[in-house]
Amino acid sequence: LDLAIAGKFPGGVPIGRIVQIYGASSTCKSVLATTILGYAQRKGMEAYLADIENAFSPIFSSEKLGLNLKSGDFYLGYSWDKDKTPEDEPHTVEDFFDVYLKGILDRKTKKPRVVVVDSITALPAQAEIKKDMTDSGFGAIRAKQIGLGLRKYNRALADSQTTLICI
Repeated sequence: LDLAIAGKFPGGVPIGRIVQIYGASSTCKSVLATTILGYAQRKGMEAYLADIENAFSPIFSSEKLGLNLKSGDFYLGYSWDKDKTPEDEPHTVEDFFDVYLKGILDRKTKKPRVVVVDSITALPAQAEIKKDMTDSGFGAIRAKQIGLGLRKYNRALADSQTTLICI
């Protein structure tokens, strides 16, 4: 994977960038992202997971993929935020970017970070919640909000050495 992504070994996922993992269902996208989180953690980075689809398996992730769930550098959901419960997850695209991701970026740390959102397309836009599913442009609203969020935080991700992995 290092060679495929960076053209050298060791290489890997670029720090401070946005990475998309895309594919059909059941093609190990979550496994790949969790493996990246474990590798980042072993390299001294902070690892964050927004498990929107509630598919995270702690036993499989720790035993098979090398993610240390008891480490102070792993955060599931809002476990890094003392004002929220660790089990809480972002509920809209806007909530993910302007509360979850912004909160992580605002945390003071000297370590690089990897943030995984699994899956960003599972999050509705706030405007979608109020609309009927048969209304025209229903899915386009979410795509527009995701694009806006990525553009809004692109510079902050680079400046803070935070990699955002969107599944």
